[in-house]
Amino acid sequence: TVLARMDTGGAYSFGGLNMAEFAANGTGHNSEFGDCHNPWNLPYVAGGSSSGSGAAVAARMTFASLGSDTGGSIRLPAAACGVAGIKPTQTRVSRAGVMPLSFSCDNVGPMARTAYD
Repeated sequence: TVLARMDTGGAYSFGGLNMAEFAANGTGHNSEFGDCHNPWNLPYVAGGSSSGSGAAVAARMTFASLGSDTGGSIRLPAAACGVAGIKPTQTRVSRAGVMPLSFSCDNVGPMARTAYD
């Protein structure tokens, strides 16, 4: 899995972050654990579905984070929170361990404060 490869490379995993339920909306709404807010403007959404990843990086809670992207779930939070996010080329990054929404569209990718990071 992506996390196993990162661990092998010396990265630390600090735990999970909030996200949209079932990775199925672009706002970060989660009725079970509460909505994920944009750290720059709390009434605004952080984008979704990997909203917690974008918000945590923007709030400088973490240097970088991972997200999964089927229809914008890395790119939307990155744009909403003012960080860099990339959806890699299909099959470039292993999807092992990811709960798929769409086998032909799902990807795992990074978010960081800048593209340089």
